[in-house]
Amino acid sequence: MGKKSRQIEPAPATRAWWPFALIALAGLAAYANSFSGDFVFDDISSIETNPFLRRLWPPWDAMLRSPGLPTRPIPYLTFALNYAFGGNDPWGYHAVNLAIHLAAASALFEIVRRSLEIVNRRWRGEWPATGLALAVALIWVTHPIQTQAVTYIYQRLESLMGMFLLLTLLTFLIAMQSAANRRGWWLAVSVLCCGLGMASKEVMVVVPLVVLWYDRVFIASTWRELARERWPYYLSLFATWGVLGLVFWNQRENYAELDTQLHTRTEYFFTQPTVVWWYLRLLVWPQGQCLDYGWEIASHFEYALPPFFAMLILLGGTVWLMWRHPPLGFVAGSFFFILSVTSSVLVVADLANEHRMYVPSAAAITLLVLATYAGLTWLGRHANLPAWMPAALLTGVTLVLIVLTHQRNKVYEDYLTMWENVVANAGFHTRAYQILIKDYVGRGEPDKAVEVCREQLARTPESSIVRSMLADALLLARRIDEAEAEYRKVAADDENLEDAEYGLGLIAAERGNHEQAIAHFRRAIELLPRYQRAHHALGKSLALQRKTEEAKQCFYKAIEINRYSTEAMVDLAVILDFEGRSDEALALFREYLQVHENHFTSWDNLGLICLDKQRYDEAIEAFGQALPLEPGNLDVRRSLARALAGAGRLDDAAGVLRQGVRLAKQGGQPQAAERMAADLAKVEQALAQAGRGSVNRPLPNPAP
Repeated sequence: MGKKSRQIEPAPATRAWWPFALIALAGLAAYANSFSGDFVFDDISSIETNPFLRRLWPPWDAMLRSPGLPTRPIPYLTFALNYAFGGNDPWGYHAVNLAIHLAAASALFEIVRRSLEIVNRRWRGEWPATGLALAVALIWVTHPIQTQAVTYIYQRLESLMGMFLLLTLLTFLIAMQSAANRRGWWLAVSVLCCGLGMASKEVMVVVPLVVLWYDRVFIASTWRELARERWPYYLSLFATWGVLGLVFWNQRENYAELDTQLHTRTEYFFTQPTVVWWYLRLLVWPQGQCLDYGWEIASHFEYALPPFFAMLILLGGTVWLMWRHPPLGFVAGSFFFILSVTSSVLVVADLANEHRMYVPSAAAITLLVLATYAGLTWLGRHANLPAWMPAALLTGVTLVLIVLTHQRNKVYEDYLTMWENVVANAGFHTRAYQILIKDYVGRGEPDKAVEVCREQLARTPESSIVRSMLADALLLARRIDEAEAEYRKVAADDENLEDAEYGLGLIAAERGNHEQAIAHFRRAIELLPRYQRAHHALGKSLALQRKTEEAKQCFYKAIEINRYSTEAMVDLAVILDFEGRSDEALALFREYLQVHENHFTSWDNLGLICLDKQRYDEAIEAFGQALPLEPGNLDVRRSLARALAGAGRLDDAAGVLRQGVRLAKQGGQPQAAERMAADLAKVEQALAQAGRGSVNRPLPNPAP
């Protein structure tokens, strides 16, 4: 490695296109069945119901405003573009995710190929650059460990960041192999990619250092040469940290997962070696994958120390490679360096997530491919292996990975299927069980939810958490007496007491005993002051007791704790309207409906307030949104007709009422039919007085 300045030879003027075609075909084959995948987990709150993605202008609404989780500007802007062109059809989102993945795989191929060519020239290597780079890219693009960054739509954050990371390095390398008059442009593109990556996800923070390290290993002969010739580039590259800083500062209130109190920094650090070994195991044997591991902390050091010391051996080998074989050392070191953002001392709520391996897996796969090729070469010299063996092995491995990725994609096809898979692979995981129970109830299978809880309770009879979830499931299944019995058992154990008090409060409210319910809810809040559901439930019981001032304070507190996932906003709006503060009530209803756009009661209440204030056009819009949600609701039809008549649209009002009369008669509601007919007579009389006659016109909103 002497000190003489290196002159990087330019890449060939023309490159074969067929490797890129093979990479694209392999990726398409692996993810062909991903397009039918549904929205799951964070997809729902961050994409499907996110009101800030509903419009492209102003763009910073989509890029910087969020209903809870941190908003990364570039990925969220692409989500908004997806919505603009295809609404909430998951197909378009999956297509964009796959396109990003294929672009990243192509960039990886070119980085590995160009790097191996440099190694062949500088260190007199004999690596078949194109073939090995193709092997790395094919395995990486088809490996099922990437499904969480590709098929899981929300994790476009990770794949987009990974694409920009690879493009930052690739464009730098292209610049170093370009003519002097074009080098500056490529370096500018590299800085741009780095900035876009910083606005995509926080892991990008390591990229300026990765490029600097790559430069020193593959390009520059000395640090002095590197600084002298490329200091403006690195000054610009490191300046992109400012982009990440601005994003983080703007979203600081949403980075709750970095402020978790679930585990300490030390616990997190000593748990990560086990997690990293699991990641490496999935690379070699991709079975047992899981969207939400609920990984347990390594609370006993005697269990944490073996994987920790084993990881130290790997790190020691990496340091040795960095000293003796710098190119291999860079590849091995970049694996640990990039993964260190989420697998070291920075505490994150979730201890393990497969998408964190999106870019680090490229380094690990590169080392595996190089080691396999070296082994096959040695065998070829000593065991006379046929020359076609490497190609056959690569083909077989790629086909197996495509099949495994296909199987993994099927898990994403349905919300329930995903969470059943999580429960099957993560063992007992509270969040997964809670989501699964709610989904069973939402699908009209409450008894199935109870069955799942009872099965888990049989395995862990001492678990108060499982018993509490069983009580929740029984309550959702309307098995009130059984639910009360289970809640009282939880309360007797003195664990999860706040959940037991909350559940007993719900049961008391269900039975109409609101004084008792209030006592239970207050006790739950004493035990857990930021118990959002308890604040909301307490407010509802207080409101039913006509203690509106206290109820309002409870609703305000519930909204403060969690503004976007509660109906406390709706209940508060109802009270404000009752007090004559209709403008405030309207503002709350509109804010709530930005997130929960299919909430019938909110649209109905919004319409009634607008109707009372004679804001007829707004009332028509609100009732028009409510009616398709409950087409058989005759009260909404009457309200819509009143709003239409108030706006002077008598023909439309008559049409709505005629259909209402017909529906009331068909539904066996004679009194409702009479009221509708009386309203219709008044409208027709007004039409006759206007001298226009009664004319049928299309309804302003879909009719049943």
